[in-house]
Amino acid sequence: MIDILLIYPPYLSKHKSPPLGLAYLAAFVEQQGYKVKILDMNPLGLTLSDIEDSIKKNKPEIIGISFMTNQFGNALKVAQTCKSIYPKIPIILGGNHVSALPEEAMEYDFVDFVILREGEITFRQLVEALDKGIENWEKIDGLVFKRDGNIIKNRDRALIEDLDILPFPKWDDFPINAYSEKILGVSEELPVFSVFTSRGCPGKCAFCSSHTAFTRRFRKRSAENIFSELQFLEEKFGARYFNFIDDTLTIDKKRVDELCDLIINTNKQYRWIANARVNTVDKEVLKKMYMAGCRNICFGVESGDPEVRKNVGKGIAGEQIKNAHIWAKDAGLIVSSFFMVGNLGETWESIEKTIALARELHSDYPTCAIATPFPDTRFMEEAEKNGWLITKDWNRYITNPHIDQDYFPVSTNGILSAEELLEAYYKVNAAFAKIKLTTKYGERYLFNPEFYTKEIGSRIKKLGISDSLQLGWKLLKGGFN
Repeated sequence: MIDILLIYPPYLSKHKSPPLGLAYLAAFVEQQGYKVKILDMNPLGLTLSDIEDSIKKNKPEIIGISFMTNQFGNALKVAQTCKSIYPKIPIILGGNHVSALPEEAMEYDFVDFVILREGEITFRQLVEALDKGIENWEKIDGLVFKRDGNIIKNRDRALIEDLDILPFPKWDDFPINAYSEKILGVSEELPVFSVFTSRGCPGKCAFCSSHTAFTRRFRKRSAENIFSELQFLEEKFGARYFNFIDDTLTIDKKRVDELCDLIINTNKQYRWIANARVNTVDKEVLKKMYMAGCRNICFGVESGDPEVRKNVGKGIAGEQIKNAHIWAKDAGLIVSSFFMVGNLGETWESIEKTIALARELHSDYPTCAIATPFPDTRFMEEAEKNGWLITKDWNRYITNPHIDQDYFPVSTNGILSAEELLEAYYKVNAAFAKIKLTTKYGERYLFNPEFYTKEIGSRIKKLGISDSLQLGWKLLKGGFN
């Protein structure tokens, strides 16, 4: 028997990092003596039909469920199943989606509480109140609850200023070898451990909802605290590969420099990946990152059209994009570049500019997604105001058609139709595929045996023959458009 069961519902993608939010909650309340178990359903091989047995086996007193927007339907099914087994058990929901739309979730009679935004302190106070049988819900900041049939939303909780006070996330319940992250440029396949080094992104991108949970105020862990977590994970789990999953690791370059020094001076042979903005890096920090084991850096470019980048509030210039890619490659880093189609104001001309810029950048791994208006984003505000939304079926709010063969966009941008967005997506991805292959194998990649063994073989292994053929056909058609 355990006190608290934390559940991360099934998701469409086959490739996912662990739900660190739940791992932080677990570690935080375990400091108070509670026994907590985490179920990340996908990598554990648990389906919705398996959850009943898991609930009966663990016999929890409290159940918490965290999820992203496209997991909403599965989260409700999990919650309903839990309530049907133990009608009096408190069901608590948290995460980005319910922080944006708490009343929507609370309309369901099998949902008792929603925790808003940053959850550690609110969750601990709620657990302690439930444990003592004290219904002082009004006194718990950051909580949404029901009283006499009414939904009551308390004031927001103040942010945790010193992130170093938080315990390291609880990894004990995660099936470490089941997670699929890989570090590009590293031949050895070992588990990659995700690490948050900060909270809050000061960016104001129209398509991004990361501010919903952590706001736009940047708060950081110290370099010493981050390094201690890396050492802890190495000592306990043998970790050597890490993914810093902050929106932007390089906001504070001095802190990055300090972290790199700690890794270098202790002769740690760590390898890691990080996200960065092109306007937060320079030659020196990129070289230092490589020396400290960084092998893959990811830049959000979004569009080759300066007007589109301006429309979405990206705040980066073409020269900054080009310089960052040159500096990163000169430092020895493998560069991943993230683009989208369908952002605010994007046209077919914009899409051609995206393809042209990607060719000029010679990025090792350019990728493309379809811009999607998630709750609590400026894109969603514009889509609702202008009647662009096609559906609010949250289960369909995914950004990558590769994940779902039946994918169809959930919104337009008022210029390109849904059908045109799909056409643009495959057109850009077809161009990107050629860029990746020529960068990796040369202009005559079709005559390079490694192309067939590494690319075609791995794709079939990953997707299966049927899905690989379908994807190949869509990309081939995109290449002729």
